Amino acid sequence: MKRRQLWLSHKDNKYPFSLGLLVEALQGSGLSTDKAIELARRIEKHFNHHDGKTLKLDKLSDYTYKLLSEEGSKDIAQRFKEQTLAFVPIFVKTQMEEKLFSKRQITGSLEKLGLSSKNANRIAAQVEQTLRMGGYETISKRELSHLIAVTLEANYGREMRLDYEEQQNLRTELQVIETSGHKFPFSHGLLARSLMTAGLEPAPAYDFSKQLEDSLWQQGLYEISRERLHAEVKVLLEREMGSAFAQRYELMRGLRHPEKPLIILIGGAPGVGKSTLAYELAYRLGIRRVISSDGVRQALRSLISPQLSPILHLSSFAAWQADVLPGEALKAKRKRVVRGFQSQVQQLSNALKGMIDRNIFEANSVIFEGAHFVPGMFSEGFQDAIVLELILFIEGEKKHYENFVRRDEETNHKRHQDRYLNHFAEIRMIQSYILERAADEDVATIEVNNIDDMTNQALGLILNAMLSAEPNPIVSEEPLIEEPVS
Repeated sequence: MKRRQLWLSHKDNKYPFSLGLLVEALQGSGLSTDKAIELARRIEKHFNHHDGKTLKLDKLSDYTYKLLSEEGSKDIAQRFKEQTLAFVPIFVKTQMEEKLFSKRQITGSLEKLGLSSKNANRIAAQVEQTLRMGGYETISKRELSHLIAVTLEANYGREMRLDYEEQQNLRTELQVIETSGHKFPFSHGLLARSLMTAGLEPAPAYDFSKQLEDSLWQQGLYEISRERLHAEVKVLLEREMGSAFAQRYELMRGLRHPEKPLIILIGGAPGVGKSTLAYELAYRLGIRRVISSDGVRQALRSLISPQLSPILHLSSFAAWQADVLPGEALKAKRKRVVRGFQSQVQQLSNALKGMIDRNIFEANSVIFEGAHFVPGMFSEGFQDAIVLELILFIEGEKKHYENFVRRDEETNHKRHQDRYLNHFAEIRMIQSYILERAADEDVATIEVNNIDDMTNQALGLILNAMLSAEPNPIVSEEPLIEEPVS
């Protein structure tokens, strides 16, 4: 005797049970194909006694969740529980009616953009998967258009998104209204960068930005004021990242445009990663100017002849050679190396101070980097600016040496690293001297391990310096220097 069809009921509707759809739902939750098929067959067998009867969809969902949890797949179980199962149709709402979600219709519109049938169908399937994993049973036509647009952008770039929007005669981009009244498209990059300033890693920062945009579209917002956007960010941060991180973000945002310009001086021996940190901080803090002391030295060299100032025409680690007398042994001793380095720093100090003073006068926040920024070189300090000195160092000689080798490979041998490696002993002597000066002058030092770690340490120190400079700083109960959020 042929077995009768098992039916599932959900919100006054009945749907036929399908082993294939259950497998699809399990796969969408993260289960491998083989395990999804095996588990689906076990579930079907369990409910065989309902043959010809109607089973509540919630009961099927609860039983599947229980099995997945018992097998140790709690994350998969939770995703399965939260999704809209493939048995349940999704409806698209317009002002006049509701229509069934149709992958075929989406595929057709994407083929008109020039996508192949295979790729158009793949995008349509991604859109449906996103809806089901988000627990959607109904979605507005506007929200659906937005989802299709961002899915196209993720797969094929912004140009394809804009082509789709033009085809549909719509703009799905959220518009942000500034206090001046001007409107600008919502930018994932700008929000992600401000989150990274507070210590969030790049990938989670972009994910958060997309989550925020989705939340705003679900609220039916076409435009949003800058103030309202900030409030929405704060609410979502507190919910997703916790109040401590939300407070840190608030502090960094409030201090992003301080009353006084921010001057960051990054020192350290050659090869420790000063320029890498400088440009990473500039990106995260929105600082447009990064100035290298080597660049200033190069400019002075074009004006001052080697006969007048031989030290300026030598590298920082070779400046000692200018003082070697005829007939003297060309041997790098620590005292001699340090003395030559000090002389070069002294010759550059007036030019560097003048550049710092000029930027302070023009109220420009700037990052300076270079071996010549030795703690204590500007003993009189600076007025009308927040000035932070940082010293980078690499503890292990082997790691420091390998840094030069790696930099040589990354720059396609354009940095002529042999001259650094041939003077590696002098470079280590200079690092030792700079660290001694940092200890004497109570200047912060950061041991270089990786870019994310040193960036987050630097950001914490910058935040502390900016808070200390505020007339009424906000005091956080949480430590301001903390582990990066990932």
